[in-house]
Amino acid sequence: MATLVSGPVQANLDALTPGTLVGGKYKIIKQIGRGGFGAVFRCQHIGTGQDVAVKVLALPGGDNDVVFQRFFLEARSTAGLGHPNTLRVFDFGQDASGACFLVMELLDGRTLADELRERLRRGEVFTEMEALAIADAVLRSLAEAHEKGLIHRDVKPHNIFLHEVHGDDPTVKVLDFGIAHSAELAAQNALTHTGQVLGTPSYMSPEQAQGMAIDRRSDLYSVGVVLYELVTGTTPFAGNTPVSTLYQHVNEPPPPLRDRARVLLSEPFIAAVERALAKRPQDRFADASSMRQALMGKRGHVSGSQLVVRVSSSAIPAVTVDALTLDGAMPRITVNGETVDAASLQPKTTRRNTIVGAPPPPALTPQDLAKLAIRRQLLMLGAIAVILLSLAAIAAIYTQRMQVIPETTANDPLPPVAEVNPAAPPSPPAPKPTPAPVPEATPAPVIPPPPMFDVHPAKAKAKRKGCDPFDPYCR
Repeated sequence: MATLVSGPVQANLDALTPGTLVGGKYKIIKQIGRGGFGAVFRCQHIGTGQDVAVKVLALPGGDNDVVFQRFFLEARSTAGLGHPNTLRVFDFGQDASGACFLVMELLDGRTLADELRERLRRGEVFTEMEALAIADAVLRSLAEAHEKGLIHRDVKPHNIFLHEVHGDDPTVKVLDFGIAHSAELAAQNALTHTGQVLGTPSYMSPEQAQGMAIDRRSDLYSVGVVLYELVTGTTPFAGNTPVSTLYQHVNEPPPPLRDRARVLLSEPFIAAVERALAKRPQDRFADASSMRQALMGKRGHVSGSQLVVRVSSSAIPAVTVDALTLDGAMPRITVNGETVDAASLQPKTTRRNTIVGAPPPPALTPQDLAKLAIRRQLLMLGAIAVILLSLAAIAAIYTQRMQVIPETTANDPLPPVAEVNPAAPPSPPAPKPTPAPVPEATPAPVIPPPPMFDVHPAKAKAKRKGCDPFDPYCR
């Protein structure tokens, strides 16, 4: 068990510069974010070289023991959660200077709040399938936390991260269990007191806004607010001040989702969100699994492949291009703040890839024209030589065939020809000979076949008992 020394130790966040070691083994690379309760740094483990996120606690003035206990709760409770949709915690402890730190997995991407803000800027919101993909992951993460007696109490788009997994679909991660409510410490009345309100007003359940006792159904109300905002662009009670938001919507029903939705929604989705936004906890879903099953309905398993997110990554450069002009000049292009030569980005001109409006090729020099003329003459001479060789071969073949046929001369004797006397009468035709009578054919004598035993050699087998009587050797 880690030992935390409480006391008025104030972490100097300005002294945590790149290269500084936190906890003796995590080297700071750069600062990721900073808030009222601390700062988050991108660090590298000096032993394994793994990049991690280190959260350093900054103690406010006043009772630091409560802050220490809350930090210890966050570290121990989050480290016990192993669901893929929950931010993993690897280590926690206290630096030699007294500053407490929490080591978590490093995520790459953007929060759901940043993605929603970017879509609203383009006039878009999330579709129902995208909202279902986010709700499915968040409810799975909360189901594990609820089973371990942990209530998040601050479910909102800022604490839902769209983690970019290179080569795979985006993964939804639930962040920040720093103000989570634990049944163990609630029994000790150490961190949460009656009347104490922690969380974000726009996403609080009515009982949480009044400082009453809460359970897992309070997180389900917050999930309903998040889904309402994803498909409408606003929370159910947007436009109210934070103070009025805490109390005005306690008994006021939210505006109908069907009237404010900016995308096409199905009836099961509307019914599930409106049930999650019920004012009384007993009218909501009993647990996260029940709400997830009601949302999914007959849709089956919804994965990150249905979530189309334009996540911002350090591997993707920021490219800006100026507007095109009518004079045909190339626009100015900047990549990560540096100007790039636009001509170097143009494709090469080939016979199959002709750029419309491209400048004509440069004119040929006299030396190039002379080389082309010589090349054409050589090609013509080669073609003529091939034709002459072909004609010579054909003539040789024809001459050889003519020598094979024998030639006749005038001195060769001709075959004798019988003389014909025209005065002699033609001789009568010779009488046809009378055919001699053909004697009747006498039938050939029938010769019986020889006995079977005469076919075999003269030597017979010895007589033995039980031989076949039809066997010629049987004696």
